Amino acid sequence: MLKKTYIKRFGIISVAKFTAVLAAMYGVVIGLLAAVGAGGKTAWLGAPGYGAIGTIGFSVGVVVLVVLAMALLGFVTGAVLAFIYNIASRATGGIEIDLDVTE
Repeated sequence: MLKKTYIKRFGIISVAKFTAVLAAMYGVVIGLLAAVGAGGKTAWLGAPGYGAIGTIGFSVGVVVLVVLAMALLGFVTGAVLAFIYNIASRATGGIEIDLDVTE
């Protein structure tokens, strides 16, 4: 049996934490691509002053920085969007969903 239900509000911190985790996972992918690109460019150009350890350290730093930045942006974006949704749902009544309720 389907039961119509409405999402009236979201927990702002809950949504912010969820989007921070999703953005951090996305940041890992982007960070790894950026690190590979930066490491490959450095190796190909033979930049003076960088050895293998310097290139690896730079690449790890890029990944960490991108993940942290993406997580922070995801947290803020999630909080703002949940706040806006909560305001809009007062005027519209929320989002209607059908739940399959079996007992």
